[in-house]
Amino acid sequence: MGPTTVLKLGGSLLSLPDLTARLSHLLDSLATNVLLVPGGGGTADIIRRLDSRYRLPMADSHAAAIAAMSFNACLLARTTGLFRAVSTRAELDAVSGTQKSPILDVSAWLHHGEAERTRALPDSWDVTSDSIAACVAADFGISRLILIKSCNPQSSRVQELSDAGGIDSWFPRVAGNLQIQWCNLRDASPRLCSIEVD
Repeated sequence: MGPTTVLKLGGSLLSLPDLTARLSHLLDSLATNVLLVPGGGGTADIIRRLDSRYRLPMADSHAAAIAAMSFNACLLARTTGLFRAVSTRAELDAVSGTQKSPILDVSAWLHHGEAERTRALPDSWDVTSDSIAACVAADFGISRLILIKSCNPQSSRVQELSDAGGIDSWFPRVAGNLQIQWCNLRDASPRLCSIEVD
């Protein structure tokens, strides 16, 4: 059986010393098949600063930030023992029934022609891994998205979260009919909070 939930892991969480244990516990508690989409984290932040200073072509900056997501996917696959990197539906299917969960190499996946909604996203800093994860869910026909963050949500509504900077400004346009939840993985006892789509 394929994944029924997309987990979007905030890139800042890669600095957690016990990230593997926390992710393992979260995966066990969800008791469902998941597809992990990691954010770009510190590498994407560096690209953003370079873009601000040198005015890089937006398409190049956007592609570099997505490459940072892919680097983090491969890093987590190699170091945690919990995931296997995938970039096609066939690879996703091959992970089903194994002891590992799939983690998406977004750059490679975009090149395989299966990313209709994700590829339609604009090259813009208004689009971050949050919006990309929402479009990944739509492309794979998955209705549940859990945003794994480093803080508690400032609101239970998508637009208010976007206005406050908790999620990117493009996200309300792609949230659609997704069932969205938020999890602060840095919390001593992480729990899921429901987020309403406006």
